[in-house]
Amino acid sequence: QISESLQPDQDVHVQLFRHIMEQFDDILQSNDYRNIQLLSAIRAVGIFSKAIQTILGDEKLWDYIEKLTELSEQRLIKEFMDQANPHSDLHNFKYNLKKQKQLIAYIESYSFIIRNLAREPSERFLQHFMRIGSIGVNNHRKLYNKYRFRFYESLSQLTMSLSNF
Repeated sequence: QISESLQPDQDVHVQLFRHIMEQFDDILQSNDYRNIQLLSAIRAVGIFSKAIQTILGDEKLWDYIEKLTELSEQRLIKEFMDQANPHSDLHNFKYNLKKQKQLIAYIESYSFIIRNLAREPSERFLQHFMRIGSIGVNNHRKLYNKYRFRFYESLSQLTMSLSNF
C-alpha cells in the first residue's frame, strides 16, 4: 500500500524515494552493518518492491533480491537456525520472541518482492528459501503460540507468490 501510494509522475516522490533507496544501498554495500540493519533493508525492499519496480525498474528489483539473498546466506541463516524455545529459556524470552518475529517479517518481505518480479527467481534464491522455510518448520513447536499462525501464513504467502511463475 505504501509502495502503491508513491506517484511516479510526482517528481518530489521520485526524488525522495531514490534518496531513501540510496540509503539502503549504502547499508548493503558496506560490510560494516548489523544484522538488524540487514533485516530492515530486506523489510524496506519488500514494502517498496512495487515502487522499486515502477520507478527504478525490474532489473534493480532483481539486483536487490540477488544481493539480499547473498547477504542473508552469509549473515542471517545462522541467527535463524539458533532458535530457542522461549518457554524453556525465560532469561532470553524477549530476545527469542524478537528473532521469531524477525523470521516471519523476513519471509513476508520476500513474498512481497517475489510478487513484483518480472521473471522467476533464481535456483539459488529458491534453495535459500527452502532452507529458511525448513528452519521455521523444524522449529515450529518452539514458536510462540501467537506467532504460529502468522508464520504459516507467511509461508503460504511466499508459496502463493512463487505460484505466479
